[in-house]
Amino acid sequence: MYQDVILPLIESANVQLVVADRWQSIKLLSDVRDECNIEAEQYSLKYADFVDFKMVFTAGKVTIPKPEMKAAEIESAGDEAYPAGFSMKPISHFCYQLITVQDVEKAVIKGDGSTDDILRAAVLAQ
Repeated sequence: MYQDVILPLIESANVQLVVADRWQSIKLLSDVRDECNIEAEQYSLKYADFVDFKMVFTAGKVTIPKPEMKAAEIESAGDEAYPAGFSMKPISHFCYQLITVQDVEKAVIKGDGSTDDILRAAVLAQ
């Protein structure tokens, strides 16, 4: 993933800062700093970050491409062998994560049996 996706993306898009929210990414961030000579930081998302994202998203200040699937298809694809139902459909997968994450006692948690990685990347990018 690092060699085939992240490095080419950094080079082709002239990336100057890489941020990751998981402690498991520490080696990746170190490699980016050393090999690409750019800034790389670890940031742990806080509940307030999700609240801010929700406010700007619902206010229409964040836009996304049209999902590859219709709303009913998105919901049912999550019932299939998750996440296989979203293969090659990242926007629909993101929409699924938007509707399945849960706000529980001032914490945002992924839905039952699903992931929240695309949503976390969007919140982190805000």
